[in-house]
Amino acid sequence: MTRRSAIAGLTVVLVFGCGGRNHESLGDHAYAQGRFDAALAEYRLAIDEAPSSRLHAKAGQAGLRAGKLLVAAEEFMALAADPDRVSVAADGLERVAGRAVSADNHAALQRALTGLREVAE
Repeated sequence: MTRRSAIAGLTVVLVFGCGGRNHESLGDHAYAQGRFDAALAEYRLAIDEAPSSRLHAKAGQAGLRAGKLLVAAEEFMALAADPDRVSVAADGLERVAGRAVSADNHAALQRALTGLREVAE
């Protein structure tokens, strides 16, 4: 193997082999720049590759900031599946409900309230 092919192979592994972590990093960068739609898209790609509570929390927050209230509610519900993160999920769902009331978004409000009931059980 030549040095050039070894470097090319390493580059491919670093770019594509990091999978979810790469999308998570891209999402973090977009979030820090206030590009919440882009952050949400990257976090959801990362979730598709390797779901985790951390990613659902980040996606929920990005969805909330992007005004994608139904998506945010779904991500916070997914977060609630982790017994150690139920209170964080409930807090996120409460924030979704508040924003939904302000935006007169009945579907998001219904989902957030349903989620809160499920979390409370």
